[in-house]
Amino acid sequence: MAEVLGVAASVISVASFTIQLADSVQKACEFWDSIEDGPDDIRRISAELRWLANYLSILRHEHSCGLIEKEEEPLVRGALEIAKKDVDELASLVMELSRGMGSDQGRMKSKWGKIQIVLKAGKINKMNTYIESVKSILSLLEASRTR
Repeated sequence: MAEVLGVAASVISVASFTIQLADSVQKACEFWDSIEDGPDDIRRISAELRWLANYLSILRHEHSCGLIEKEEEPLVRGALEIAKKDVDELASLVMELSRGMGSDQGRMKSKWGKIQIVLKAGKINKMNTYIESVKSILSLLEASRTR
């Protein structure tokens, strides 16, 4: 009985991690997608976040279909736990930028000029660092799973 509960807990854990991470990444992606007239690096951030959200959705699907083997569960869960810290930082940065936008937050599109006012030096670099960290962790996870 304890083994059944352990398996159920690991299923919930991996499933909830992927859902939670994909949701946070998707929200960050929507924020960056909403910026009008942004430079190429902003479009790149948005594209990379979209890729991460899609990958997490695929991982969730593989898990729900039983395509992740039982021995891989701790590895997947561990990678997601590490990735969650970076995704939380991404979400926090997006929330900070959104708050800084002020009264125009309700509008779907934000002008790049307003974002530049809110954006302090290094924020885009921080965003890129978090994205690269998550991508590295997920790439290592994928490489280890394909052996």
